[in-house]
Amino acid sequence: MKIIACSTNPGKLFERDFKNSIPEDVLIQRMIDPVQSFLTGPNTIFSPRQPYDFFMYSYPILFCLELKSKGIRHITFYREDFVGGKVKEDDFDIKKHQIEGLTKARMHEGIMAGFVINFRIDDHTYYFDIDDFNWLIEDLPKKSINEEDILAAGGILIDQELVRTRYRYDIHKFIEDAKRYMKNENQRKGSKRRRKIAYEKEIESKKRRRVRRTSRS
Repeated sequence: MKIIACSTNPGKLFERDFKNSIPEDVLIQRMIDPVQSFLTGPNTIFSPRQPYDFFMYSYPILFCLELKSKGIRHITFYREDFVGGKVKEDDFDIKKHQIEGLTKARMHEGIMAGFVINFRIDDHTYYFDIDDFNWLIEDLPKKSINEEDILAAGGILIDQELVRTRYRYDIHKFIEDAKRYMKNENQRKGSKRRRKIAYEKEIESKKRRRVRRTSRS
């Protein structure tokens, strides 16, 4: 009798749903995890790590993507000043080597690199470009980010639909949104101060709308 293993890990299920949503005219390739990453012990401390999960290509853009799925409304991230004492580099959802790998990839023309973050509690999924991520966390006075942070800093909402028991993601629309993002990149970035002011205004506006909705209910 042949036994077929079925992962119930939410992160692996999200990866599978995302990959199964890729249309035929889009190329996607998962980076192979090194064998050492499945082992533990003193001899595996220097095992290599993949900088991100997937390559995805749709002319003229190559995407480098790290997928994350969270069952809560925030996701923690590595920053050098957060590490110390009992807090280690690997204690964060978004890890140092992933930030470094995506940042390096994003330096090349024609490449978009970032996180695809799935918040299961609200059924929302975002692409968060590594440039926007790095800008946001540079002096952020907290150790995690949420949906409001991502949207206010330029994140792209990826449409999704529940089909029976699994999700399908609108990859074609995401790619078109990404093309517009790249086209407007220079204008969108502006100076750090202008971006910071715009981000703070967007966060404050969302808070006011949330307060109004609460007061009406």
